[in-house]
Amino acid sequence: MPYNQNQRRGNTVDGGPPVFTQQQWRRDPVYRNTMNDLQTNFRNYLSQNTTNKNQLAQDFDLTTKRLGQDQNLAVRNQNEDYAARGLYGSGMYGQANEELLGKYADQLADAGTSNQRNAGQLVTDLGNARTLLNQQKQAARLAAVRRMAEKYGIR
Repeated sequence: MPYNQNQRRGNTVDGGPPVFTQQQWRRDPVYRNTMNDLQTNFRNYLSQNTTNKNQLAQDFDLTTKRLGQDQNLAVRNQNEDYAARGLYGSGMYGQANEELLGKYADQLADAGTSNQRNAGQLVTDLGNARTLLNQQKQAARLAAVRRMAEKYGIR
């Protein structure tokens, strides 16, 4: 079995475990298929994660736009109501206007908090997916090493 050109002391580098070349990894069809499947699955996950991120941004933009439109309509209606009653500019109007604007400010803050939490979750999920991919790749390498060792009677 050919070994890496950097090997010393028989089949190992510095007395460590056997070293396998890229050519040997590629010759193992199970390893090659597993790695291809893992990469395909991860690319699909990345695509879905990006889609989710874009959808989240679009939803947030739509939410803020609707809140702005709702606020403008509510302020206009409130202004017309107080003007019709001759109270526009009064202390009662000022208090009602402050409460109305505060309500919409709170809703916007809640939407922002929710958006940040969801965006953070997408980042966390992506990190977890990368960690899982690396663990799966390591398991595939270990299984390939075991198959190669078994093939050549190395225990």
